[in-house]
Amino acid sequence: MLTVAEVQTILEACDHLRDRFLFAVLFDTRMRIGEALGLRHEDVAAPESQITVQRRVNDNGARSKPRSPRTVPVSAELVWLCADYLHSEYGDLDSDYVFVNLWADRMATR
Repeated sequence: MLTVAEVQTILEACDHLRDRFLFAVLFDTRMRIGEALGLRHEDVAAPESQITVQRRVNDNGARSKPRSPRTVPVSAELVWLCADYLHSEYGDLDSDYVFVNLWADRMATR
């Protein structure tokens, strides 16, 4: 288990807001990396401060493994970080996926 100081050090070391948001999602929700990389915009409900993890095999090879869909509450800080990421770095990119690479392609686990 990481300490608060260790988490803060990792977050500060992230050069891109996308990477900071991804780490924060993993830490805040305890999702698997495949679940996080497979998140689509429809899975993120910012007003309700929650993320729904769906069972699916995504085009990017990321697998979401829950037996059934589950809804995970998220912190207000994570909601703000999501908004910052979508506004600052995601911009006008056209993708169903939350986490994309620099060419607007879905990120893969490898």
